[in-house]
Amino acid sequence: LASPEALEKSAYNFTNRYSPKKAFPDVAKDSRMVLYGLTDFIRNHLTRRVTLEQIENANKFMSTAHSFGGPLKFDRTIWERVVKEYDGYLPIKIEALQEGLTFFPNEPVIQVTSLGSGFGEIAALIEAIMVGMVSIATARVTLTRHWYERIKEWCYVDNNMEMSQFMVHDFGMRASSCAEESELLGKAHLLVFHGTDTFNAAFQARMLGAKEPTGTSILALALRIVQG
Repeated sequence: LASPEALEKSAYNFTNRYSPKKAFPDVAKDSRMVLYGLTDFIRNHLTRRVTLEQIENANKFMSTAHSFGGPLKFDRTIWERVVKEYDGYLPIKIEALQEGLTFFPNEPVIQVTSLGSGFGEIAALIEAIMVGMVSIATARVTLTRHWYERIKEWCYVDNNMEMSQFMVHDFGMRASSCAEESELLGKAHLLVFHGTDTFNAAFQARMLGAKEPTGTSILALALRIVQG
């Protein structure tokens, strides 16, 4: 359904339309959001080359992935050009706000633009896949940060004298659907709080340069013992 112009060249913008203040008024007092998740998406999904074998497998799949009306259209020519002209790397440009910075609803924070001639649909494909991962990671760190601000109100008085201590600890690895999910959201947690037992996220954070005490455990009774 894309126009000839969009097939030739496309640019897609990523933005959050809904304010955390409206979505979670009990947690967020304002509409500030924190961008996170783009670097993980690039590292995990865009650093591997497309191969001719993958193109052939995709072509076979698309020829039978239909119920009525015949095989679904698959333009293998575009992907063969990616292999031949770009050594298997996708011809796109990603421009974005630096991760960890604040943005607001309806403010474009990521733009994906196709490069070269005739690769407009590749930009559309990447933007569509990227939206989910970046959105959920952004939501996690955004709500965690707003939650931190609320907790500070309960722990401090007007003269900034400390009245109590608090700790928010992440056990997300025990309830995630996959290791990639717990790593991504676990690192989002570590942008605000140090405590975690999601150790795949803590290890990756340390490898990326985080210093102690980021990613520290606590003495806790194992849930499998409680269940037993």
